Amino acid sequence: MASIIFFTLAIILSSRTSGATSRGGGLFEASAIEKHEQWMSRFHRVYSHNAEKASRFEIFKKNLKFVQSFNRNTNKAYKLDVNKFSDLTDEEFEARYMGLVVPEATSSLDSYKTVSFRHENVRNDVVTEEKKKIQKGGEDEAKNIVE
Repeated sequence: MASIIFFTLAIILSSRTSGATSRGGGLFEASAIEKHEQWMSRFHRVYSHNAEKASRFEIFKKNLKFVQSFNRNTNKAYKLDVNKFSDLTDEEFEARYMGLVVPEATSSLDSYKTVSFRHENVRNDVVTEEKKKIQKGGEDEAKNIVE
């Protein structure tokens, strides 16, 4: 008897859920709008006009779907969440935050003389003189050089 009640309840709930999600993802859409508003408040995001807000919402919604899909996988030891970059496309994020950007003040290296280290740049006469001191003076002289 209990299994029949459970089965009937499951059918009723699944029909209501499928009806709500089949109407253009109504539940997810409403939830995404609310999450986007909360996200905007949390990260102090303000858009200049409604068209930009709508565009950024679509990007946010896509990223939110990815996060939720990823988190459904129980084989992962970690979970994802939205962050301050959640309204950016992958391309926008890469353009803004990846790669080396050299500040203008250091872009001209003409004022610096760069010399790569080469073995021939070592003054051999200094090294040879130190070797002779060590050989003559023994261990005490070697300690003085190191100190």
